[in-house]
Amino acid sequence: MKRYFVYALWSPSHSRLYIGLTSNLKIRLEQHNSGKTRSNRYYRPWKVLKVEETTDLNSARQLELKWKGGSFRERFRELAKHKFGVNGRND
Repeated sequence: MKRYFVYALWSPSHSRLYIGLTSNLKIRLEQHNSGKTRSNRYYRPWKVLKVEETTDLNSARQLELKWKGGSFRERFRELAKHKFGVNGRND
């Protein structure tokens, strides 16, 4: 059975949030942190903020869109503050 992961990453050095969807979380995180993802290579290193797994691609896509919504983005910023310290940084 295929698995899908919706994930939220946090860049402590730039206070940036990235939300994505993948079927291979380990490889995708390596791509983000090695600079192979053009859109966010300048914000490395990325820390895992939250991950949810599902076996249904449509559910995963809906969850990704939900997380990208304004209210969820604020919740993730607050979570980063608690998880990584003041302003969501871990320095």
